[in-house]
Amino acid sequence: MSRHHEAEKAVGEEMAHQSSTRKQRAGPSRQARLRHPPGTQTADSSHSTIAELPTAREKQQQQQSRGNLASKSTPRSAVQKLTRRSSNDACAGRSSSGSDRNSASAAARRGKELITADEKRRLTEEVMKKVQEADLLIQQLNELGVGEDISQEELQCYYQQLPREPPRVDTFLELDDEEEISRLQARHALCRIKYYKVTQEQGRKDDAELEEEYYHVRRVKEKLKCFVEHETELEGDHILHRLDKEGLLAYIEEDYTLDWSFQYRTVATLDDYQRLVPENGGGCEYVHWDDYREYFHKYEIELEYLDFWEELSKKLKWMEDYIHFGWPTLKWRRICSRGESQAIKIATGFSNITVRLAHAAYYECIDDMNMEYCWYKELDGVYFEIWKRVTKLKKSFREALDEVYKLDMFPLRQHVMKYALESDGLEFEREFHNCTEDITEEVTEEKAQDLIADAITKLRTRPKFYAQYIKKKIEIARAIGIIPQV
Repeated sequence: MSRHHEAEKAVGEEMAHQSSTRKQRAGPSRQARLRHPPGTQTADSSHSTIAELPTAREKQQQQQSRGNLASKSTPRSAVQKLTRRSSNDACAGRSSSGSDRNSASAAARRGKELITADEKRRLTEEVMKKVQEADLLIQQLNELGVGEDISQEELQCYYQQLPREPPRVDTFLELDDEEEISRLQARHALCRIKYYKVTQEQGRKDDAELEEEYYHVRRVKEKLKCFVEHETELEGDHILHRLDKEGLLAYIEEDYTLDWSFQYRTVATLDDYQRLVPENGGGCEYVHWDDYREYFHKYEIELEYLDFWEELSKKLKWMEDYIHFGWPTLKWRRICSRGESQAIKIATGFSNITVRLAHAAYYECIDDMNMEYCWYKELDGVYFEIWKRVTKLKKSFREALDEVYKLDMFPLRQHVMKYALESDGLEFEREFHNCTEDITEEVTEEKAQDLIADAITKLRTRPKFYAQYIKKKIEIARAIGIIPQV
């Protein structure tokens, strides 16, 4: 495709996008905004929370037409008054005003055409400017060697190198052998008891904590500890019978007992690793938990995905410097296209990463960058500068905050500091003290900045992605012995 045709295509796409945007002044629905965290946040969106921001996966779906507001209908009383006019009056009115209405309609149409033509001309100029700026940005990236310039032909070759998607798991194809199902249930019960004992040994409770527990719960836990010692003495139905007799079966099979469970137990084509599902703590611990638990990938594939995710995060780190462009600017779309092409190329170095997994990892990588940008970027520098003035120069928090704000060193956090100065600033001050309370004057500045940066990451519970889901799943699977130890 020639450069001229590329420019024409970009102009057409941007004009269509601008037109679509005009129809969406009201913005996305509340449900769409709250469905998944996080998304891109510009520096002047001072009060947006991360839960209100769309994910990279959802950004592709937010350009839907919302329609125009319906015009107000004529009141019924007015309609009734009009119908009461005599036929003679109606005929007279029609004959006297017909030509005036025709000329007025013609003038309105001409005016509309002129306005439309003027808007198109202005819009084309604006879009061409954006296209030129985006072209210049990509040219600069190429000159600096940032990212990779991958042609469409090269990209298609990379796609063809990726493995085919595995056969879809049929969850309706279930086991029909009662003995096999019984053995499966017994094995799963033993796995849960084993994990329970391992976690109890790792985090033993003191006597005070044990006293707070109900007596019968403590008795059940003591029985579980003893039961696992003799797990090899019984098999199948005998294990289930003994567990039931001791009052342990119902307890150990409840989801709340542990932070994971075996799901899709009787689906014939799954192994125990594929059935294992970590709990979605609070209903929001993992960003797309419902998707993750139904991927049904084998251990070897998920293990390789962790390596792919690590390499992807490292090689696409350059995109962090351009997050501030934000969706849906043309610059950011060009950056996203460049990053996505690089992600597909990286995926060719892994034997089990399919197109679906490559795209999923790429979009979650972007979402992870968005969280870093919205929640943490530059905040450690702000708190460090305030800490120096409060601790070493003995200034009040508000004096130090005002001074750092006027320095204009942290553009991404200027709006936050301004809001804190214009209000009581108590929340901002409390967060600052939480991050610096253990950092004394004797601590070196380099060490202090590191401690503040580490404390900031603990201020919020960060939503987890598929990579963190896999890590938890592998940790559980190794503890209960269904996959090899490292």
